Amino acid sequence: MKQQLNEKILKAKSAIEIDNIIQEYFTTPIYPYNISIHNLVKFELANLKRRKEVIKVRIIENLHKNLEAAIAEVLYTNTQ
Repeated sequence: MKQQLNEKILKAKSAIEIDNIIQEYFTTPIYPYNISIHNLVKFELANLKRRKEVIKVRIIENLHKNLEAAIAEVLYTNTQ
């Protein structure tokens, strides 16, 4: 119980420290590379969702093309 509480406190402290570091970077006149890395990590879940959507679209497009090809083949064999 105490160990879990200590872990939560450490996580909260590290989150506060990270926020302070980011605020310091934002107040500097030069836009640092670390902020862009932080943004990439922060939105990793959103990128994963977009990637899944792209994969779904590709799968649907391939299924649609295969279905059209199968229908065309059936129609061709039935009309002969």
